[in-house]
Amino acid sequence: MTDPIRIGECPEAIDRSALNAWRATGKNTCPFTRNIIEEGDIRPAEDIILSNKDAVEGFVEREAAISQEKASTTTTYFEANKDNSRCVDPVSIQEEAGQEVQEATNYYSVG
Repeated sequence: MTDPIRIGECPEAIDRSALNAWRATGKNTCPFTRNIIEEGDIRPAEDIILSNKDAVEGFVEREAAISQEKASTTTTYFEANKDNSRCVDPVSIQEEAGQEVQEATNYYSVG
């Protein structure tokens, strides 16, 4: 829901666009309770708006932390190996590690 609202005392939330579509068909009642909708009955569903906001903020914070961790790991690796004459691609390191894990899994799953 992009714009959740509540109608009167109805506990259900509905998106404002869905209510507008409902009303465009000529209906002036709550789709849940069938009570007539008065103008003052429509209000934002604050609990849903806040939970959506918290979820988005939490997601953004987690993604930023993951990006920071990846950047830190890569930087640390290259700083530790800056005297090494060959350039190492972090992706190839991950692929190598994945192959080693797969080989170990295959070895221990046989028999």
